[in-house]
Amino acid sequence: NLLIKVIMKKLLLTILLVSLFINSCKSGNTAPNCGCESETVDTVPSENVPDIPIEVQMSGLLFHNQTVPNFKFGSISPKNEEDFEKYNNRFWLYQEDKEYDLLSYFALCPNHSLPKKFEELKNNTASVYITFTGKIKNLCDPVITLGIVPKNYLIAEMEIISIETQ
Repeated sequence: NLLIKVIMKKLLLTILLVSLFINSCKSGNTAPNCGCESETVDTVPSENVPDIPIEVQMSGLLFHNQTVPNFKFGSISPKNEEDFEKYNNRFWLYQEDKEYDLLSYFALCPNHSLPKKFEELKNNTASVYITFTGKIKNLCDPVITLGIVPKNYLIAEMEIISIETQ
């Protein structure tokens, strides 16, 4: 009887340790819920906005900013200055179409390079009209909106899939 109790305790302890080890491995592999490494929340083009034609969804203005751009109707509200810095010195994509009540700003994910022809935008304040597709990711910082925003208003990050000048 004593031998059975000892074996049962060792077996129970072994099972407990193995389950803790397995759970700790799983928890370390979870994807972030925001930012460029997070899951895709939508795509461009998207079936979630059927009232906006695909050609409108896929067109925008590409520019490079040394600092975070001024947004119409809102702003990004990082917790501290270091968080704010991650939006500086990035390519941004801007969309506006009043007919479809669309206004979007996308911070392009820095780990996905753009074709060389867009690199010249880093050296000036120019912008270029583009056609693109991409994966939309949630920002890690809250967006504060001011006033009445357009129906299709969005500030997010984007992983570019394809990009061409118009």
